[in-house]
Amino acid sequence: MLIAWLALATFMPAARGLAVGLESDGDALPRARVIVPDARHEAIEQFLDDTAAAMNHEDLDAVEQCFMPDQRAAARRQFGMIFVSHVVSLELEEHHVLECSDSLAEVGIRYFITLDNVRHDIVSIITLRRHGDDWLIQREKMHAFRNGPTACDSGDCGERAVCIGGQCGLR
Repeated sequence: MLIAWLALATFMPAARGLAVGLESDGDALPRARVIVPDARHEAIEQFLDDTAAAMNHEDLDAVEQCFMPDQRAAARRQFGMIFVSHVVSLELEEHHVLECSDSLAEVGIRYFITLDNVRHDIVSIITLRRHGDDWLIQREKMHAFRNGPTACDSGDCGERAVCIGGQCGLR
């Protein structure tokens, strides 16, 4: 493999330094760089993906399990009512781990939640806590809540207020 890379680098100078994980110093051959992934960040990323999937499937049991045990009953009630009241879709837009220790993490996150064809843009800080081997939601603090483009052009959205996390987009 190293011989193939050297041949490629010799015969295709324009390709130098373009591959991910390679550094180049001018005319020197690119050198491989080892990037060690942070297992905590990978576990947080998987947790966020699993949480979004549970929301998209309106799987109340799975959504409930995303929260700390002392918050599960309240989360189940809140999300159960959202699921029976709305068709739900959640799309993770972007996230960054702001702080992370072995037991606590703060994640800045932007996501879109669509309730009955009304799309909401939410920017939050989610506090995650370790519980056994799992990351779980301890709290969410919203920093921005905006109604985005909607599918209400037909006038089919009705008059009901949409409430998420105690904040209502009144019409």
